Amino acid sequence: VVIECLGTDINLEAFPYPIENVTGSITITPENILLENLTATGAQTASADPQEIAQIALNGQLMASHAEVVSGHISLHAHNVALNDTLARALPEGPAGIYRAISPAGTVDLDIDEAIFDTDPNAQRWLKFVGAQLAFRQCSFVSRQTLDDFDAVLTADLSYKLGHGLWTARADLKADTLRIKNRLLRSLRAPIIYNRKKTVFTSTDFTADCYHGKVIGDIELKQPVGKTAPYVLQLAFDNVDLAGIGAGKAEQQISDTYTRGSTAGVFTAAGTLGQKGSGIGRMNISITDMELARRSLLGKVLTALQLDEPTDFIFSSMTVAAYLKESELVLEQVYMSGESMVLAGSGRLDLDNNEIELDLTASGKKITSEPSFLESLAKGLG
Repeated sequence: VVIECLGTDINLEAFPYPIENVTGSITITPENILLENLTATGAQTASADPQEIAQIALNGQLMASHAEVVSGHISLHAHNVALNDTLARALPEGPAGIYRAISPAGTVDLDIDEAIFDTDPNAQRWLKFVGAQLAFRQCSFVSRQTLDDFDAVLTADLSYKLGHGLWTARADLKADTLRIKNRLLRSLRAPIIYNRKKTVFTSTDFTADCYHGKVIGDIELKQPVGKTAPYVLQLAFDNVDLAGIGAGKAEQQISDTYTRGSTAGVFTAAGTLGQKGSGIGRMNISITDMELARRSLLGKVLTALQLDEPTDFIFSSMTVAAYLKESELVLEQVYMSGESMVLAGSGRLDLDNNEIELDLTASGKKITSEPSFLESLAKGLG
């Protein structure tokens, strides 16, 4: 039997993602199913740009025995696929729940040069992907305020034991850019390995550029169950430009109105993705050659104290020891040492609304105000 597709529309019950304009041929014999030059487009809307419509190409061959497919191989290329509700509705219940939890947006290209289906001597069926590639273009996850500007390519070798799930996975993630809480990272490189016994994805020694500095870390992510996934994160960073972090902009957009300095430190955290306020962790930061911007929180405090010499806003070092509890960063110890004064104290930062509360004590040859006056300026400012 030979089926010639001449612009057919298809909506499969097993994967209800609507495709249109199907062309190509399907040849069916008792031993084979041959898929040749099958092409299609995603469902079109009246307002869709023709260049942004999903383009799909499929070729392959499936071998049958006793009216049952036992082996085969296919190649699949799907470009300009929008991450939207149409795709979510087509996914099985489990993956659909995860998909909606991370709320992706943007466009992806999927290229599978070879997917191999076979049956081993024990009648176990396997599906293997060699060199599968998923390209993300201007994607965001959870919200544009959480992870945005994600331009990346994920290359992976995977095997599925049908009836059991993911069996092996080894991948490499390369991201040109991404923003986390509006902070820009470039040139992310992350090797990823799946541990079947622990059902955990691990990336060890991933690296990224961050405002002229470097970030290196490890992350362990439990295979999602339902809408949640436990994680453990360890980060170290060095020589990161403080002005870039404060501005949340590209390097060339940073002006002199932001606090400057070079920061280094470590951060560890554990929690559950998809479960708000579940994170706990610790952070230790040191900043050198810090020059406070006058409009910053501490800059306003120093201005109110009538400290307006340039050296009054320069601190040779600053250290912060803090811990994370749910959506609050507790600043256990803040210490700033400068030519004119020393500031020391503690505080807390609400990560949900970016409100900060500081309780600082200032000492030095230029500090003549009563402590209660400085306290009234520093405490509760946000």
